[in-house]
Amino acid sequence: MKKIIEYKNADGPCKVGDTVFLGPNFTEKAELLTIRKSEDGDTYVFKSLVSESIYGTDSHGVTPFFGKPYIYAKEIEVKEEQL
Repeated sequence: MKKIIEYKNADGPCKVGDTVFLGPNFTEKAELLTIRKSEDGDTYVFKSLVSESIYGTDSHGVTPFFGKPYIYAKEIEVKEEQL
């Protein structure tokens, strides 16, 4: 079962492989593919999981952000408790 953890200040943590929401209304669902480190600053690369995104995506639905974007929520897998 999946659960959404909402981040109060839109600055929640995320790591490669996480499914996150980049918009306050949970319409911009994306998976973090990689974080490219450089001296000029990190670039976060996301794969859009929605058909139409407000962010610029390439033909593969990939969106790079220079610096960490706002992360409004994260989707996690929760194991159902056995009774």
